[in-house]
Amino acid sequence: VELFTVLERNISNFYHSQATVMLLGRREPLWMLFYYILFQVVPVAVPRPLRLSPFSEAAYAALLASFFHQIVDQVGLQLLWWTWHNDDPIYRDRRYGVPVASTFWVTANVWALCLTLRALHSFLPSASSSPFRKTAIVVMAGVLGGPLATLGVMHLPFMSFYHPVVTWAQLHANWALWVFRGFLGLVVARAIASRRGAWSFTFFKGKGSVWEASNSLGAVLVGFYVPFLLVLGCLADPSRLVRVSLGQAFGLSCEETEPCFWGAFQRQRFVCAEGVQPLRDRYDFHCRGVPANVPRGGMEWYAVCGMEAPVE
Repeated sequence: VELFTVLERNISNFYHSQATVMLLGRREPLWMLFYYILFQVVPVAVPRPLRLSPFSEAAYAALLASFFHQIVDQVGLQLLWWTWHNDDPIYRDRRYGVPVASTFWVTANVWALCLTLRALHSFLPSASSSPFRKTAIVVMAGVLGGPLATLGVMHLPFMSFYHPVVTWAQLHANWALWVFRGFLGLVVARAIASRRGAWSFTFFKGKGSVWEASNSLGAVLVGFYVPFLLVLGCLADPSRLVRVSLGQAFGLSCEETEPCFWGAFQRQRFVCAEGVQPLRDRYDFHCRGVPANVPRGGMEWYAVCGMEAPVE
């Protein structure tokens, strides 16, 4: 999905900063592909030892990914690891500058991936099967799981929560996100309540315990990455950052529009100096101690300057 947002001109609403190794015409950093393994595989694997039902396990994984990725999105925006299109209709509803649709997508994606893999798991061979057959089916599940989840199952939360609240009721996308999170929380709470007796002696020790699960891959997420991101976000000084990379085309006027999503919506074609909103975008064109360096009209490769996190 991300490759569409950075490569397809009918979407083109997400822009990475330059990293040491860049791919696809300097539009996608190599590290981001490894991050996808982190935010998708780890949340899906953490609840597996708890032996929950497929829906409860998927809800657990989705909530874990949702809150973790929201931190990454927030820190990444503040430190200019990426920017979003300033007027894309999908990204107009934001929270502290981060599009709510980004967080909702991650939540729905991991929920769908976990549920799809659990469904495919039922087709896995028994331990007595030949190594060739087991390998073939595991590879098939891996190859099919991602596309099935992303192109099919992931649309269920969007049709059930996002579009009724945002597209049809015209409410802020934050309502859709928290209704979806609340639903997932209820599913997890019901699973915990139904297994309260079974977990009373295995919460901190034993096979399938919460402690065992959190001591494995969960420890990587909670024990290292989350504190690292929080410390980085609190101690780094964004006002000293200068980002030179691809971005939304710059223009001298904010009035010109263009079609997007194959003609379904209209959005402003250019980002312009007077159209930048510091609270939303977390950058401007006035670097600290450096004269304003406003790019020329039509440029997609230009410099922007970080700024201190404003109080919302």
